[in-house]
Amino acid sequence: MYIKIVLLLILAGGVVLGYAVQRTAPNNADYSSSQSENKEFRIQNSKDLVPQIKNVETTVFIPYWNIPASSAEVENYDTLIYFGVVPDENGKMISDLGFKNIESFIQNTSNRQTRVLTIRMLDTDSNLAILDDVSRQTTVVRQTVGLIEDYGFDGVVLDLELGVIPLGDVQSSITEFVERFSKEVHATDRTFAMTIYGDTLYRARPYDIQKLTQYVDQMYIMAYDFHKSRGEPGPNFPLTRRSFSEDGQEYDYDFQTMINDFITVVPREKITVLFGMYG
Repeated sequence: MYIKIVLLLILAGGVVLGYAVQRTAPNNADYSSSQSENKEFRIQNSKDLVPQIKNVETTVFIPYWNIPASSAEVENYDTLIYFGVVPDENGKMISDLGFKNIESFIQNTSNRQTRVLTIRMLDTDSNLAILDDVSRQTTVVRQTVGLIEDYGFDGVVLDLELGVIPLGDVQSSITEFVERFSKEVHATDRTFAMTIYGDTLYRARPYDIQKLTQYVDQMYIMAYDFHKSRGEPGPNFPLTRRSFSEDGQEYDYDFQTMINDFITVVPREKITVLFGMYG
């Protein structure tokens, strides 16, 4: 059981992709065979020194604006995550391109791969309206279940993002919504996952991770956007507390600490780390 890694890329033309992930550790390698028998110990082939990773599971995020022309374009991936559909403040799915392109996504991908639907809840005002009304939550859940059953999706990813102060009632509402959503999706014998900010356990975020992890099959940790556009430039998400450069800057939080924080409350096998690579 190992933490999985997914790379999110924004490529030329604004294409968002996700690449994936190491589920198993490499087998114990015998490095002695890689050394030359002469005293110079020259490297004959770099591959001889690198343990080969086996049993790798690959995942790709496919945005609604970049549907593959055919299944051959994504045939090397195990899991295809469609990104995605959006509910309005009343919980009804908006008939935008994300909604309209579901059929194209299904037609141009293979049912031999795992296909997952993302629920894009990125607008704070709409999200708060939904969280404040159980009937609106029910609408989101029922419409989602209808979509995954109609189109044959294998699971759901809830991308619920909120930029608010973590008041107790908001945190409780999120937990109750996720519990309700998870229960209904699992009743269809499908998986349920959600995304979460990488700095959730460091900054004030309205998510009770310890409770939420009970209801999800996977938790996608967004390890990017640590430095915001309104602040000073810096790493997307610093790997270590201090920069590698001489007299480098010391950051308040880092990737290594993030992993240590999350594995204290989330089972390792439920963790998938998302990397943002922009350019």
